[in-house]
Amino acid sequence: MTFSKHFVRGLALSALTVGLAGSVSAQNGTNFHVMSNGADVIYGSIGAGGSSIGGADGIGHWMDGNSLRGNQITLLGDYGYRQQGWLTSQCVLGPPIVGLAIKFPLITIIEFDGTNANDQDVFTRLGCAPGSGGALAGVTTAGFLPYGAPAGTSASFLLSGLPSGLGLPSSTTILIPNGGLVPSSNGGTATIIAAAQVAEGLPIASTGFCWIVSFGWLPSALVSADNIDGWWEWLTSSPDNNQYWNMSNDELNVFSSNTVATAAGVTGAFNFFGTLEYEFYSKTVDPSMNEVLAPVGFQGTGPYYTSPTIGGVNAGGDMGQHGGVSLGSAGGASNPVTGLPAQDLGLSGALSSFGWASWNNDTRLTPIPGSFRTVWAQADFDQFAGLPPTAGTTVIVDPSTGMRLGSDIPAVGVWPQGFTLPFLTPLTHSGVTTVGGETDPVGFPAGTFGIPAIWDATGQFPVGPISGTNCLGSPLALQGSSIGFFPGLFFDFLPNSNPVSMTSEIMILD
Repeated sequence: MTFSKHFVRGLALSALTVGLAGSVSAQNGTNFHVMSNGADVIYGSIGAGGSSIGGADGIGHWMDGNSLRGNQITLLGDYGYRQQGWLTSQCVLGPPIVGLAIKFPLITIIEFDGTNANDQDVFTRLGCAPGSGGALAGVTTAGFLPYGAPAGTSASFLLSGLPSGLGLPSSTTILIPNGGLVPSSNGGTATIIAAAQVAEGLPIASTGFCWIVSFGWLPSALVSADNIDGWWEWLTSSPDNNQYWNMSNDELNVFSSNTVATAAGVTGAFNFFGTLEYEFYSKTVDPSMNEVLAPVGFQGTGPYYTSPTIGGVNAGGDMGQHGGVSLGSAGGASNPVTGLPAQDLGLSGALSSFGWASWNNDTRLTPIPGSFRTVWAQADFDQFAGLPPTAGTTVIVDPSTGMRLGSDIPAVGVWPQGFTLPFLTPLTHSGVTTVGGETDPVGFPAGTFGIPAIWDATGQFPVGPISGTNCLGSPLALQGSSIGFFPGLFFDFLPNSNPVSMTSEIMILD
């Protein structure tokens, strides 16, 4: 197959920091978009060993377009997600062929567009089967959740070379999702928006350790178009065949894993359980929004599982991609280690609860005294109806900059919705001042690098248990964006004090 647009958006990759596991390096002055709840395991063939071929196989990670919605105007002249950088996680355990280093033969980020992000082709939103107590429809006997494929084909993933002009070997083969690409009549597009090599590698002192590498974009952020289907990040494994990808095996996903790896020279792909993900964190320019769920993963090692900041019924929770909230804690992907659904209450004894956490680290901001942040939350009935994200009406909150509310007026249903305004006060959180006593997502205490962590979380609200009687067949989506707020229902939409965050969207199941 071929890519529809052959260009990179004028950015260079900058390797910022490298650190050892246990003292992994990251910056607290960052708006973290947390895509996993921390590394737990490595596997043979996932990056190295087994049938993995160094320099040929790799790992891909999907970021859903509904979670890549930015609400400020970007340099593309439209709204979009602005990524300052991201963190990779790997373990170097064997001797090198040439040079002792962490190596990245290929780093590629591909933007998928042209189809309906509310009706994904590959990373589908499976419905619960009525009368099943919340079990997902279509689960195989082995407990795997199937990936989807576009109409007219059975191919969920495709193999592709790279277009010329990137400065990278066009003979390189990578795995990509079939997001409406084949057959071409489905209208999907795949645009390489960033590509780089760190072929010589980042020098390390010895093997036998796991590392976090923090990358940043120069001269500015990597931006998305608006209402895209998603981003696909592809990393080719080290040619030394000694660099394993660090994985989390206790994610609270209720749908399929967003991670796919290859083996045997990109001739085989691993079909992961929904609770297995590559350890991944994005870093955004705009204030971030992260869902916080309980119960927590069975490993019990997430940095926010117990938290003085995350208040409410459990005083802590889990961050990650999740894919959805199982209200009854009985639906969704099963974990092969426990045999229980990912969000089963038996894993931790916690109550089933839900809330948000937001980072707002921008030293250029001057918060107005007395201001806070809260969450504009609403149900995305357009998502439930399968309408495209463009069906709604954009709400401009700052005409001078074009900054918009993080949720549109949906084409389906009333607006504002009945629970939105009453929940503004209960969902109030600081987000404008330093909150101490917390770590960043990879474990460093706030202020470790001399940059205070400006973040806070809403309280956790109980959402269950419900015994499966709420199964609607298709999942309902809940949108949320963090906005400036003064108690008494006065909003602060000034871009220099309390800009609107990126949008969070999560499915509500059973």
